[in-house]
Amino acid sequence: MPTRLVVWNINRFSNNTLNDSSGKDFVEKFASIAQSVWNGGYIRNIAATADIFVILEVQSSRDVLGSLVGGLGQQGVLFLLDWMKLNYNPNWFVVPPLKLVGANEAGATDLYTEGIAVFFRNDKVNFTGPYVWPQGGNVAVKPGQSVTPGAYPSPWMNALPTGNFFAGQYEYFKNPANQTGEFTYLSGNYRRPFFTTFTEVGTNRVIKLLSVHPSPGSKNNVKTVVNNLASIVEIQPSGSPQVVVVAGDFNINVIETFNFFTGKTKGGGASQGYYSLKQIFTQKFTSSSRGTNGVTAIKQIKDATPASYLTALGIDNMFIRYDGGVARPASNNPRIIDPVTGTDEYPSQMLLSIADINKYYSTTEAQTAAFRGVMNYGHIAHFAGASDHLPLVMDI
Repeated sequence: MPTRLVVWNINRFSNNTLNDSSGKDFVEKFASIAQSVWNGGYIRNIAATADIFVILEVQSSRDVLGSLVGGLGQQGVLFLLDWMKLNYNPNWFVVPPLKLVGANEAGATDLYTEGIAVFFRNDKVNFTGPYVWPQGGNVAVKPGQSVTPGAYPSPWMNALPTGNFFAGQYEYFKNPANQTGEFTYLSGNYRRPFFTTFTEVGTNRVIKLLSVHPSPGSKNNVKTVVNNLASIVEIQPSGSPQVVVVAGDFNINVIETFNFFTGKTKGGGASQGYYSLKQIFTQKFTSSSRGTNGVTAIKQIKDATPASYLTALGIDNMFIRYDGGVARPASNNPRIIDPVTGTDEYPSQMLLSIADINKYYSTTEAQTAAFRGVMNYGHIAHFAGASDHLPLVMDI
C-alpha cells in the first residue's frame, strides 16, 4: 500500500481554530464554542484519512529561528495530536513544528511567523529527521559528532515516539556539509520550507518531504522564489532509492503560469520527472481579486452562495518524483477534497447538501443564509470556518 499524504493550508491554525470560547456574553461564547466544534470535526475527519498529514500556517510569535513553535499554535497542534491518538489511532505523532522566520531577520515588519506541523502514523512510517534536537538546546540542529541528541522540552516531550530525538530541517545551504552558502529565498517574511524525512514501515522506502508556504508578494518575486525551491540540495536526485515530494501553498498559480517542477508550461515542455496535481484546477474557495501587493482579501462566508463557492486558483500543489529505481504506484490517485460536494471516500462536511438547501428553502436569500450556516459552509471556509484552502491528497 502506498503512503497517503494530505497537505492543507489551514488559515492561521492555532488553538482558537479548535477551542475558541471568546465572546462578551453567553450567546457569543456559545457561538464561538459551536463554531470550534464544527471546525475541529471537519479538520479531524480529513486528517484521520492520512498516513502523513501536513498543516501549513501554524501560527506563532517570532523568536529564534529553528526554535519550537509556542503559544496558541503549539496548543492547537498538541490538542489535535491528543485527539487523533485518543479517537482514531494511538500511533499518531507529530514532528514538533519549528519557527521558520527569525526574530530579527532583515525586512521583518511584525511579530508574526509560522511553523509547519507534520503529523504521521508511526505504524506506517518512521520519522528520521534530518535534523536532531540537541540535549539541553533550544533550536534544532544538523546532526554531527559534537551534537548529543536529547528529549524535547515540555510540552513537546511526547510528540514523537519514545527515543526519537529527530527534528525537521529549516535552513538550506549550497554546501550542506560545511553549512556555507545559505539559501534564503524571500525578502521580508521569509517563511522557509520545512524538510522532513521518513522511511516506510515494512519496505524501508525513503520519503523526503519539502513542505512549502512562501510569503505572497509581487508575482515576479514569488515566481523566482518557487523556481529556486527546485535547486535545494536535499531534494536533488541522489542515485539512491527515494521518493521526493515538494508540496504546499506556493502562493502563485503554478497551473496557469508555469509548472516549475515539471518544466511544463501550458503548451507543454520537457518533464523533469515530477508528477503533480496539475490536471486539477479549482483549488480555493471564493475570494476577492488580488491587490497589487499580491495579498488576497478573503470573503468566503460573505460572498459565497450555493451556486458559487469556488475560484479557479492553482496555488496549492504536490510535486512527486521517484528516484533510484523506486517504482511509482499504479495510481497516485491525486485529488482535491471538496468538502461541500464530497465523494464516497471523502464525504461532504455539510449537514445539508446544496440540493437539500435548494429544496427546503424557497428564496435565494434563505438558501444563501442556510448555506453559510455554521453546520454547513460556515465551518468549512475561513474566516469563521477552518480555511480558505482545500486539502490536497496524493498516494505516494
